[in-house]
Amino acid sequence: MGLNDMDTWRFLPLQVNDAFTNMAIDEAILESRIQGKTPNTLRFYRWNPSAVSIGRFQSVEKEVNLDVCKQLGIDFVRRVSGGGAVYHDFTRELTYSVVVDCGNERITTDVLTSYKGVCDGILKGLASLGVNVELEAADPSQRCPNIMINGRKVSGNAQARRKGVLLQHGTVLIDLDIQTMLKVLRNPKLIMNETIVEFVRNRITTLNRELKREVAFEEVATAMRKGFSEAFGISLPEGYLTTTEVDLARELKTARYGSNTWNYGAPQASGESASCFNPQASTGES
Repeated sequence: MGLNDMDTWRFLPLQVNDAFTNMAIDEAILESRIQGKTPNTLRFYRWNPSAVSIGRFQSVEKEVNLDVCKQLGIDFVRRVSGGGAVYHDFTRELTYSVVVDCGNERITTDVLTSYKGVCDGILKGLASLGVNVELEAADPSQRCPNIMINGRKVSGNAQARRKGVLLQHGTVLIDLDIQTMLKVLRNPKLIMNETIVEFVRNRITTLNRELKREVAFEEVATAMRKGFSEAFGISLPEGYLTTTEVDLARELKTARYGSNTWNYGAPQASGESASCFNPQASTGES
């Protein structure tokens, strides 16, 4: 597998980690790709324990009920990407991440082009499961485009760009614990103006709901792997994290993602971009 082979990416199969490890691994892959040490990469993962993540520029106090998170044993972490607050349910949600050079013709330096490029892999993968999916028509300078099924959100996404390399990661809802999500994410307007039933019916859906059956994590990951292969015209042989990435992820977990300064502060941009810049978390996803 050539590091700069545009026709072959690395596939990292479904793993389970805590929130701090997951975010550290995503950034370690990003940095390793910048340094030319690893190829473009597609990765799938889950969060154990369940966790809340917020966008890089969000306020913890406005977005997360930390007391409830603590009571329920739910982790909290700030992402390097933009977007809104997300509740990552260990038993109900699959997360993907893509690290790819912005020089790829389906990515480029344009934010909307890159969202469409990456999300096309998700769309093709989920469509193969038998659902009617489409990318929401949203302005990424205002809000991250979501992936919709029959007008309801099933996947949220966010990006970070650094030195000509894109990291995009996002969620796919297999099922949803709406009660817990509303407890850990602060959204008084939603709670006041809509019932839980209305919220679920009108705004969010899940693969289980749409397919009317229990959908397995590996089934979704396999479908999305094929979807990315088709969308980008690439092969995706299974790979593994390099020693360099493992070591860097360990350092980032301690220095950044396990740090109160990072998680509870308000980090500023430092020569990189994180989109979307003005997130709206009304659906509880990035």
